[in-house]
Amino acid sequence: MFSKLWLKNIEFLLGMTIWYDILFAVNLVSKNLQSKDMCIDEAIEQIKGLLSFFEKYWENGFENALISTKEIAFEMDIEPKFREKCISRRKK
Repeated sequence: MFSKLWLKNIEFLLGMTIWYDILFAVNLVSKNLQSKDMCIDEAIEQIKGLLSFFEKYWENGFENALISTKEIAFEMDIEPKFREKCISRRKK
């Protein structure tokens, strides 16, 4: 029951989408770097490519992840609406 509630949470789905994108890119580079015939020049290019991915993801990755998450939410029949944060007020 608890896990089903998390899956119906748009914030959770967005987090999972972002983590999937990031870990997928890192895993590809990691697998390539672990190959026995990897040379240092190729390894440097792989790491530069990963850094480039992170720079691009920083610029527009969130918007793309949000679009993907809304599509997933639609397929799962989840309302793609984020909760509004409560503003706490302190008494003076």
